[in-house]
Amino acid sequence: RKKWNELASAHSHLHKIFTELDVSEQKNDRLLGTYFRVGFYGKSFGDRNGKEFVYKKPLVTHLVEIVGEMRTIYADLLKEEVEIIADSREVDASTLDCSKNFLQITYLYPHFGDPKSRKDFIERNTNIKSFVFSTPFTAEGKARGDVTEQCKRKTIVYVDTAFPCCQTTQLIVRKTYITLSPLESAIEDVIARTEKTMKVLNNKPVSIKALSAVLQGSVATQVNGGAIEICQAFLADKEAEHLKKYSSKRLNALKRALRQFLRACRKGLDKMTKLTTSSEDDKQDPFLEHLANSFETMAKMMKPHIIDNDKRLERGKSKRQVRMNDDVDVRLFSSTVSDFAY
Repeated sequence: RKKWNELASAHSHLHKIFTELDVSEQKNDRLLGTYFRVGFYGKSFGDRNGKEFVYKKPLVTHLVEIVGEMRTIYADLLKEEVEIIADSREVDASTLDCSKNFLQITYLYPHFGDPKSRKDFIERNTNIKSFVFSTPFTAEGKARGDVTEQCKRKTIVYVDTAFPCCQTTQLIVRKTYITLSPLESAIEDVIARTEKTMKVLNNKPVSIKALSAVLQGSVATQVNGGAIEICQAFLADKEAEHLKKYSSKRLNALKRALRQFLRACRKGLDKMTKLTTSSEDDKQDPFLEHLANSFETMAKMMKPHIIDNDKRLERGKSKRQVRMNDDVDVRLFSSTVSDFAY
């Protein structure tokens, strides 16, 4: 006897699941998890001493929350004080006080071998076996330095079973490393800021609060901060000197990244104007006016150094085609092992 009612119920359940996935994909708001690397150092941790794990937490979990939670849990469990290693550098256990217990906790981002293979929200947040975090450093050994000296080490960690799964904690079984030069680090920072802006703009509906925050961080920076500082350092000041150190391909990639950054900021300002300006009141919001003025100042300073007399236009290519080429080239600097292995 065919159980039509049970089949109908099963398909109704599947229909509900797929409908929710479609809505989540459009809104990009499903809480699929936040990931952290947790390292244990201290004899009191037993068999966890010297090992590192990936912890999956709810999406709204912040680093400060898990640090406080883990410190409290293990201090109560061990009946001993637990100290936190504040940076993300590799830990040399031999330099630590063997009478104390230490935790090192770092925020992780999902890592994909080919980012273009994970096109939608669900794909980018499921079936994840590798994660990445960055550690800033300079040749002198400092964590931070001038933008032309600021390097970055990207550490990719791997687990055996893809997240999300029944386990919320997995042992890190392997690591690989990528070292970015100051120029590569700057390009990645600009692309990250552009992607952050576009992510907010692609949300439905667009959050005015989130858009205000991301635009303020992008266009209202000081002259010696953010994209302006990067442009001045690598393209305005001593560009010929940088050409000796980096290839013209890499410097052109920075120019393309900065052009995309300006376009994203312009789109963000246009969207914010539509959201905050009503037809009944033509007065512009003072904050929006400040952002618009800051953007114009920034664009005026950057454009002479990032807009070339592109010969592609002379060969009959449209501005749209040139813009599409910019998009493809900038993707070469996404955070994957193969992309940085040149």
